[in-house]
Amino acid sequence: MTMPQHDPLGTALSQAMQQGRFAQALQQANRQLKKPGPHPYALWQLAAQAAEKLHDIPQAERLWRMAITAPDQQGQALVGLGELLEEAQRLPEAHTAFRTALGFNPHLGSAHHGLGRLLEGAGELQAALQCYQQAVTLEGGLNSARFRLGRLWQRLGEPQQAKQAFAEILSQHPHFYLARLHLAECQQRLGEAQQAEQNYLLVIQQQASLPEAHNQLANLYTDQRHFAQAIHHYQAAIELRPSVAMFHYNLGYVYLLQNDHATAAQHYSNAYRLDPQLGGALGSMILCDMMLCRWDRLEAHIAGVKALLGGERAQHAPPLVPFITTYLPQIGAALQRQAGAQFTQLSFGAIMAQPPLAAAHRPRATGSPLRIGYLSADFRNHAISRLAIGVLEGHDRRQFTLTAFAIGPDTDDAMRQRVKQAVHHFHLIGHLDDAAAARFIAAQEIDILVDMMGYTTHARPGILAHRPAPVQVSWLGYPGGMGDRRLADYLVGDPINTPAHEAHLHAEWLAIMPHCYQPNPRTLACDPTPSRQEAGLPPQGVVFGSFNQSYKITPQIVALWSRLLHAVEHGVLWLLDPDLPAAVEHLQAHFAAHGIAKQRVIFAPRLSMAAHMGRLPLVDVALDTFPYTSHTTASDALWSGVPLVAWRGETFASRVSTCLAINMGMQELVVEDGEHYLALAQALAHDPQRRAALRDRLRQTREHAPLYDAPLFTTHLEHLYQQMWRNHSHGQHRLIDGSGATLDQPIARP
Repeated sequence: MTMPQHDPLGTALSQAMQQGRFAQALQQANRQLKKPGPHPYALWQLAAQAAEKLHDIPQAERLWRMAITAPDQQGQALVGLGELLEEAQRLPEAHTAFRTALGFNPHLGSAHHGLGRLLEGAGELQAALQCYQQAVTLEGGLNSARFRLGRLWQRLGEPQQAKQAFAEILSQHPHFYLARLHLAECQQRLGEAQQAEQNYLLVIQQQASLPEAHNQLANLYTDQRHFAQAIHHYQAAIELRPSVAMFHYNLGYVYLLQNDHATAAQHYSNAYRLDPQLGGALGSMILCDMMLCRWDRLEAHIAGVKALLGGERAQHAPPLVPFITTYLPQIGAALQRQAGAQFTQLSFGAIMAQPPLAAAHRPRATGSPLRIGYLSADFRNHAISRLAIGVLEGHDRRQFTLTAFAIGPDTDDAMRQRVKQAVHHFHLIGHLDDAAAARFIAAQEIDILVDMMGYTTHARPGILAHRPAPVQVSWLGYPGGMGDRRLADYLVGDPINTPAHEAHLHAEWLAIMPHCYQPNPRTLACDPTPSRQEAGLPPQGVVFGSFNQSYKITPQIVALWSRLLHAVEHGVLWLLDPDLPAAVEHLQAHFAAHGIAKQRVIFAPRLSMAAHMGRLPLVDVALDTFPYTSHTTASDALWSGVPLVAWRGETFASRVSTCLAINMGMQELVVEDGEHYLALAQALAHDPQRRAALRDRLRQTREHAPLYDAPLFTTHLEHLYQQMWRNHSHGQHRLIDGSGATLDQPIARP
């Protein structure tokens, strides 16, 4: 409100305010207000606003409180007072002012807007959403409220709703570039790439010096794998504002996608240097270094992770991805759980604070099949599908209706076809954003949703955060929990990887299989075994083999392997080629530093699965990695009759090889420290008769071991699902043992 323009004083005061002469305006207004009243509301308002401009908060507050006495304007005055108190961080008083304003006039859009801001700041997002919606309904031109409404929809993971809000703003104010920037973000999330690109370019045309526009356009180009264009715009953003860590972080990701780990690490390092609370930058730098077997800053990395997870230094989004902690030395189970908890809260806290999509208690007809949904990006030629396909094909279709939700690359290989044939329904939902994908799953009325990804490549934990199913489960793809029961009620484990007495180390309830959480096929495609010469091996000498990924190899492991090679004359170490020349160079340098000749470490090329299984019998002794042990690598070796030296640790990822070995009756091959690891490997190397006996036992055991009995595994898993649903129906989840029976009392959660 302004002073009436026919009033000479009002005209003078308005001009003074417009010209920035706030002290003069306040002086003149106060002089008038000292005269006998009544005074118009606009005069009190103008005086209060002038005091605010001069940062004289006490006087501004006094003037707003006096303005409340003006007839018929109490609500407006209280909004002004509320905004002042909000700015001064006197939030409870501001809340009272806005509420009181609505008591005088419930149709004040600005009061709803102010109250919405306070509620959003307090984390009451649904209430804030209602306030913003009410504000724009009452005052259609209140675009500041509509802008906040759009931003809150984005925060809640609802790009379609946010898009509508920003589009409405632009229909009135087409040059509101921030609304256009966020509109483009929504379009990008919704897969409307062409429209998003056009809007980003328009924003850059309007505001060439806005680095966020370049950054977001680069994100779009990254999604489209247009790497040169992405790099150009990330660099433009960095040139405009080099101090923003996220710009460097995003640039690193482009190089990571191109397998240029060294350059990626450089940019992640820049991001982390600028913002040590950016956990994602530290985690990505660790990933790059470990893939390259670059360990010169490993101890600093470990200290940084401990500081973030231990609370010495707060982190913010994007946070450290929990998967990093599974292969990093010195990070125990408690810190791994903390990594999951921090990741979920920082990534999905706003979403998890909202009601779940799925009804808490959905009625089911007695005797009707339990509807199981499997969520994975790996329904294709991938190790996870190779393990799980027997389970999918073996489910009792009378008791279970199966739906597969594919979120990964759209392929049409033979494994994808087998998965499609194994389930009742198969849906491609990878093109949907998290909220839309979750709504689609919820619409299928799935009873139990089984996530097979965890925090691995192509995972979509944001879908789980929306809670599209009454019961949600984490199984197989990730050796650990999700970190919050909003994402998964249960973690499927086994007595070795997730023993009941360690339930406190997991956020989820444990669902314990009787033997091993990992299913394995009894038969595998296997090519004829080549000669040692054909495989690139020397004609004589013990062959130690470890076909693990390079990120699992640590300085401790290389030191032990080197000592082993020194102790076993003519022995060679056969490693999987990392397919990264820099990693090979670094590994060769590490072994050379331990006095190992280059020709004693041989890198095996990557082959088809059948060819790889064919060459595995050439290995005399398989060697574990630590702390992330051999998983499918171990089960493949054991299936091939190769004795494996398994190293048992305290985390899920560090116990899988142990679980596999014990389930093959090979307890004597399990060790619990480096010295025993070395001693056992050395003993096996010097005792060919013992190795031969172990090979015979492994081949015989394979034919009847539960580890390779997919039908038996499926039956046990089905028992777990049925007990999960019974627990849910009774309104109380609890730990489930291998037979499907629950404990007498729920386990206390820390």
